[in-house]
Amino acid sequence: MDKNEILEQQKIKAAKLKEKRELEERVVRTKIRKGGWEGFRLYIYGVFENVYGRAFEEYWYHELIIRVLWNVIVGKEKRVIIELAPRFAKTELTVRQFISYVQGIMDFVKNQYFTYGAELTEDTSVDVKTIMKSEYYKDLFPKKKFSEDQNKK
Repeated sequence: MDKNEILEQQKIKAAKLKEKRELEERVVRTKIRKGGWEGFRLYIYGVFENVYGRAFEEYWYHELIIRVLWNVIVGKEKRVIIELAPRFAKTELTVRQFISYVQGIMDFVKNQYFTYGAELTEDTSVDVKTIMKSEYYKDLFPKKKFSEDQNKK
């Protein structure tokens, strides 16, 4: 094989790889939009990668929280209390990720978040809106629009 044939084969392989990656990304976006606890989990991974710029480090209890939160969405759970030590991603999963995801797939759902301090509530609210105004979120849920009165803390 000469140099040109090798280069042409590499271009073909690169094009196939790009096509495969694009297909995989479309499948993931479809699963996220479809819902289910798996879609919610993929959404979390996507937010971490595309909005936060880092990887989500999942532990066994994260899947449990994700499944319980999905059961809330579908009505299997009416009341849930999640008790974990600080820094175990309770606020991240139950507020930032859960609220933004639910708003993307079920626009009619209203969410309320309460905490011990007004500053924490406001900061978390801003974090949720940051996710929802990201390019990643807009690509996933292009029909989601904000009205000006929603842009308050």
